[in-house]
Amino acid sequence: MIISGYLSRGNFSKISLEVEVPDEIYANSEFAIKIRLINQKRFFPLFLMKVNILEKERLFPFVQRKNSEISHILLKFNQRGKFSIREINLCSVFPFNFFIKCSRLQKDIEFIVFPEMKRCKHADYLAKDMKTAGDRNIMKQGFDSEPIFIRDYAEGDPLKYIHWKATAKTGKLKTKELSSQSYKPVIIDFESFDIKEVEEKISCITYMINSYIKRGVPVGLKINGEIYKEGISRQHKINMLKALALYGK
Repeated sequence: MIISGYLSRGNFSKISLEVEVPDEIYANSEFAIKIRLINQKRFFPLFLMKVNILEKERLFPFVQRKNSEISHILLKFNQRGKFSIREINLCSVFPFNFFIKCSRLQKDIEFIVFPEMKRCKHADYLAKDMKTAGDRNIMKQGFDSEPIFIRDYAEGDPLKYIHWKATAKTGKLKTKELSSQSYKPVIIDFESFDIKEVEEKISCITYMINSYIKRGVPVGLKINGEIYKEGISRQHKINMLKALALYGK
């Protein structure tokens, strides 16, 4: 018993934990947080360490000395808004679950869950404004015409646009970003949007913003007295989705 307790305490020494939360999370959709368990011991490996975050658990069977291991925990939130991870529980079940020692790490990890995306009858609400400005191609995102640059693969990208040479070279999936036809910019006015139920309206607008930007259509948003000018960048999309996620909160 004494030896087991000693081994368990030694297993806990000189370890640290890093947690990475993705910056694009949607309500009612699973997402993965990345956990990196770091063993800073000079001479001894780390055995059988359990990590518990928001009641989800992962076991790290073994981490070599002066090394680290990565795992993932799947989470899902059923509503939009701001959330946080304030504490993480670590439990050493070494040796062989005979002696269990736990420790609580205090963290301050905040993140925003975007609204659930829902296609609705208003999804083509602004289709009449998406008229092309002629047949001239310009340097905007889209999936037609000539490639303009290569970026990391994003969920939903057509497989036919994967750049296999760049993927093989980097070891990560890469997508060809192509030029598209120029579209007339559109702005979604939250207050005048013709859906009465607030959450349904927010989910529909979230779907529209993602859809327009993916198709290379510059889109903006009026909400809560703020105006987000038309654009197609990822950061622009994130900013608008944050405003929707925090609406009324």
